[in-house]
Amino acid sequence: MSTESLTSKVHEARVDLGITQQQLADATGISVRTIISIEKGRQFPTLLSAMRIAHYFSLSVDQLFEYKYDDNSEKENTNDKR
Repeated sequence: MSTESLTSKVHEARVDLGITQQQLADATGISVRTIISIEKGRQFPTLLSAMRIAHYFSLSVDQLFEYKYDDNSEKENTNDKR
């Protein structure tokens, strides 16, 4: 997962809602400095921060991080052990 995709996702979602970084910070309990750092890619959010941001935007943490679980690779690894 690249920092750029998380950075753009947070920024894009915030701008789409028409809220400021300060408003997002206030709503999530995360400092505005941290929100700015996340959006600029200088800081990766903690799990708690990611959960708060995702919840605010009505996303799952997976959606926030654009994570795609590859179920086939897990099955292949399980089959290899037999």
